[in-house]
Amino acid sequence: MYIKQAMTQLSSEIHYHKLSETHSQDIYNKIIEIIIPLHNMGHIDKHLLDYLTSGKEFIPGRLHMLPKTHELSIDQINDIEKYKKIFKDINIPGRPIISMSGSPTETIAHVIDYFLREIVFQQWTYTKESTAFINKIEELKLPFEFIMASFDVTSMYINMEHSESVNAIDRAWNKLRSCNFKIKIPPKQSM
Repeated sequence: MYIKQAMTQLSSEIHYHKLSETHSQDIYNKIIEIIIPLHNMGHIDKHLLDYLTSGKEFIPGRLHMLPKTHELSIDQINDIEKYKKIFKDINIPGRPIISMSGSPTETIAHVIDYFLREIVFQQWTYTKESTAFINKIEELKLPFEFIMASFDVTSMYINMEHSESVNAIDRAWNKLRSCNFKIKIPPKQSM
């Protein structure tokens, strides 16, 4: 059931392309080319250097699907319960999740997340979970003539422009510099 959904999503040539081999070591080598000079210039300490360069056997990212069962009709849900065999024929939408655990980008992603998380939490648009969103909506005092609307965003993260994410970090940089991190923040250009 999820294999069909995954193959459908992976067939999108806009977002994915098939590689004949993994390039994990090449990616790791490129990261090292950035990390070592940062350490040599005093921008990252020995502990962070060791964490970021802890060489090991790398594996490529792995795709799995997070089912969007809330998008199934009541009839489909009832059919699943009644007829387990047709389960494989129902196309349950799925959100693609790529686990980078064990990949060459895992540790550097942890460090970037460490720095950016604080800024994300400070944004007025930040919503931790569905319940928090519902609470925010319930607190709104809107004029009578306002009409509430909802949108279904498809493939939000894979449709985000990389340059827009970089620009957002650039705009938030001064706030980021004012945070009290336990780890020294590297220069903006290296992020």
